[in-house]
Amino acid sequence: MFKNKILFPVLIALFLILILAAYIIRFTTVGKNPHIGFYRTNPEQYSRLIELMSSAETGLGKEFFIIEYDGKSNLEEQFKKDPCDILITENFTLTESWDNLLFPVDAALIERYPRSTRLLTEYKGANLVLPLQFDHIELAYKRSDIKGDPETSIIYSFDNLNTQLTSLAGKDRYPLLLSGAEDRDLMDIISVLTLSIAGPDGLESLRSRFDKSSDLEELLNLELREGITFRNILNVLTNWKNNGIVSRDWLHFTFDDVLFFLENDLSSACIMRLSTHRTLPDSLLNDLSESPFPFLSKDDRASALLMPGYSMALSSKSLFKRSITTILPDLLENDILAGLSAYSGLAPASSTSEALDRQASNVRLWGAASMALLNPLSDLNSQLIEELREYLLIQ
Repeated sequence: MFKNKILFPVLIALFLILILAAYIIRFTTVGKNPHIGFYRTNPEQYSRLIELMSSAETGLGKEFFIIEYDGKSNLEEQFKKDPCDILITENFTLTESWDNLLFPVDAALIERYPRSTRLLTEYKGANLVLPLQFDHIELAYKRSDIKGDPETSIIYSFDNLNTQLTSLAGKDRYPLLLSGAEDRDLMDIISVLTLSIAGPDGLESLRSRFDKSSDLEELLNLELREGITFRNILNVLTNWKNNGIVSRDWLHFTFDDVLFFLENDLSSACIMRLSTHRTLPDSLLNDLSESPFPFLSKDDRASALLMPGYSMALSSKSLFKRSITTILPDLLENDILAGLSAYSGLAPASSTSEALDRQASNVRLWGAASMALLNPLSDLNSQLIEELREYLLIQ
């Protein structure tokens, strides 16, 4: 008993010493070594950027500290609590909450981007974000079953797609595969449907309410376009399920299930990201074409595209911001961005960087032809998404 009375305070003291040591290390290194923060992206693919920044000529030092922010939590709150000097993140949307947190970059750097990409960089007249590469939500389809434009392979209207899918229903296959078990995949599907039916303004109206909403019924009645509510968008999914266009179990499907159906020739098309497309076996790729998910019409083809991107931003409070800005032109050189694309398989954001292949090149061209590049709906409101999934299950 006596030994336990001594041992317990000793363990507590050791624990407190370890915590204190961690804080000392953290705060004594601030100002000596830059911190690079990553949100919902893999730090390994940016090793070349880190290598350049740690070269002797930059004055940034040889060692960088890596912060990996929690991808299931709000980035802004984490950034304020544990700031980094350089932030690389998925789906960066500049809003008022980021005001004064980021350091403007030279406008000349922005000129290397297409117009639609340049729009993503600006907030209140300042260029705050540098896009690096883009993913893309696409319709992948079997050319033997579905016909796109003879020259571009693009399917130009939602009605065209719907007609073709309906004609394929009931032929021992599901015309369209959807994977709704994962929150991100479900939000991608709802995002492309909303964009196709309600347009860019409709998607932005839904986005403005979705992240903070806790009332699904109110959200269902939200008008996204004249005569079109969010409920109408979801009714498309219900109709597809009831008419045999998608499986009745699609909300339980992961992409592994989708892959099984594709490999066994039990489906004609699916919705997925370019990054997911990169994981498909070669045996499938030969018969697949890709289209941006249908635009509103062929004439309206430049309205908007869903292209989740990866961008870099600088903290306004960083002690290294002047040193970092001097090497930004080197970080955005064509060979560096081409290297990122080669590692990830995504499309380089720059107009002039070499794309990995035809798929990445197409995504970049589609983005350049678009008037706006939009992010899909966020998957952070997990409670609302689960209610949404339950709603769709019982329809």
